Amino acid sequence: MTLNDIKIIIKDKIKQISELLGITDDEALIILNHFKWRKDLIESEWFGNETEISKKAGLEPVETVFLTKAPEITCSLCFDTKPQNEFDYLKCSHQLCKDCWKEYIYYNVKLPSKLLFHFLGN
Repeated sequence: MTLNDIKIIIKDKIKQISELLGITDDEALIILNHFKWRKDLIESEWFGNETEISKKAGLEPVETVFLTKAPEITCSLCFDTKPQNEFDYLKCSHQLCKDCWKEYIYYNVKLPSKLLFHFLGN
């Protein structure tokens, strides 16, 4: 099996869960990771418990709050300086640029439990 084959399988599983649960592909990826990619567990536990499971998986709605009035800020992980609209914020006020979030999600799918960011509580 090639890397491309694996990518196709991952995208297909994400799309299946996204359509089944009526959520975005990004949310489906997080739910899949939370359930260790076990579709059977997602199907048996999701319906009727959507809010609770979303919170446990880290999908609790996050209100965007800009912590500074500066037009650009520095990412606390990669230290790149970028416009504020290129950042996402957690309720605990931690912020990461969207590129670092993508890296975090990618490596947690590819290498679950191998690469964890300390400040995210893992």
